[in-house]
Amino acid sequence: MTQLADAVDAFADASLEALQDILTVHYDVRPADQQIHNWLTQPTAEVVENDLPVYSGVYTYDEQYLTINGNRAYRLTVYDELMRAPVAEAIVGECTKETVRTFLTTVLAEKPTAVITTDGRSDYPEIVEDDLDAFHHRCRFHFIKNGEKKLRNRVFQSVRYSNTEKLRAVIVWSEFKSVFAAPSYEAGLRRFEAVLDKIEHLPSELQTYVKQVMENFDRFAVHLRHEAVPSTTNNLERYYGHTKPTRIKRRFRSVQHARAFLTRQMRVRTIKTGTDLAGAITLAGARVVPVTVTGPA
Repeated sequence: MTQLADAVDAFADASLEALQDILTVHYDVRPADQQIHNWLTQPTAEVVENDLPVYSGVYTYDEQYLTINGNRAYRLTVYDELMRAPVAEAIVGECTKETVRTFLTTVLAEKPTAVITTDGRSDYPEIVEDDLDAFHHRCRFHFIKNGEKKLRNRVFQSVRYSNTEKLRAVIVWSEFKSVFAAPSYEAGLRRFEAVLDKIEHLPSELQTYVKQVMENFDRFAVHLRHEAVPSTTNNLERYYGHTKPTRIKRRFRSVQHARAFLTRQMRVRTIKTGTDLAGAITLAGARVVPVTVTGPA
């Protein structure tokens, strides 16, 4: 009964009452919901850490919302891009700058750290570059998504701009997006210089995005200089999608239950990628290479 409850809890959006129903169908018994909760809860540390054979130094970081006993909480995750597995996760009540700093500096203290890709939160560059002495890389997907949202809401739906101006804005914005998909750092730099020549054709709402890249081009283009660095946080987002899709409002009765859930998911996803199987060291040796990121090329 405990094994069935454990598996259903890990892979289905089932409430404790639904688990009671499943156990009733299979075993003709109906444990109390608190008893099932106790089965699903196992002792864990405050930070749930993986045990990978090696660490690449190329990570992504992100957060996800959870609901625990009716209250909002945050799931913090560091994901190793080359090992294709989570490094560590934690459940916190508030996602403040100090909370993120403590989490990242704790879980990466004894691990190689070269590049960390994050979304656009303003706190991240200081934490990554000053506290971890690593290179901070902005996620292309989040950056472009925010810009396109502004293009749609502030430009397309505005009467301030003529159809000709809107068309020019779309063309230049498309050229701007192509900068991040360039085949090399040099090609990306050339494309960006071409966009700067046409920046006057962009509405003021979008010029801000071009100027952000102009002020720190390397922070947005690390993936063009080293193929090991991901251009987005998509692999971590995919891990979230496998373990707790946003569309599913998974609720936990306690923090201990949430940590136990993350422990099971971390183990399953790591084994699924083959990271901790017998050939793990060989796999790591073949795929994980030293990553050194310096100043502009």
